[in-house]
Amino acid sequence: MLLGARIMAMRPDTRALDMNVEGHPGLKAIVDIVAYKISKTQEGQSTEENFQKAGTAVKEYISDHFKDPEDFWERIKKASGDTKELQDIAEGIYRYYYRRKDLTFDMVRDRIGRDVDIALRTITDLIAYSIYHSSDDKGPEVNLITAETFVAEYVSKNFSSMEGFDRRLKELGHDVTALRSFSGAIYKHFCDNKPR
Repeated sequence: MLLGARIMAMRPDTRALDMNVEGHPGLKAIVDIVAYKISKTQEGQSTEENFQKAGTAVKEYISDHFKDPEDFWERIKKASGDTKELQDIAEGIYRYYYRRKDLTFDMVRDRIGRDVDIALRTITDLIAYSIYHSSDDKGPEVNLITAETFVAEYVSKNFSSMEGFDRRLKELGHDVTALRSFSGAIYKHFCDNKPR
């Protein structure tokens, strides 16, 4: 499904709209940007696989956000030569794709390490601070690596997607208290389960 790929998005009445990437430069640029972003993550594979994932992400985004795929075309047309608008659309599709994916340890750790998710980063920093004030303190650098490992392991084992993680945070509250509560739960879990 490289550049000549065709992405099929379903209308609500189940008739398909054929979206020819080659025939629409705006859509081609969006798929390219999403594929590029996928290639820069730890799940990045071959070029062809990255384009396949990008095509799937675009298709899912359209079917989940637009009652009629023609509305998506209209949004692209409104960009009218503005590459920043195309980038914003692609970034939104990529974020949507990433949040719906099954979580893995590496995926969560990658999000923390690249400061992609401020909630995960804050939770990690709070845990590193707790480690600093414990008998497990090994210095700031090691504490941070340990905290990243704690968070990546806990989140990937207990949540099937970033959407599930976000829902849990919202259940805990809408401010820093939720992040503090979540970091406390993760830290306690690993303190209770660490080898003696």
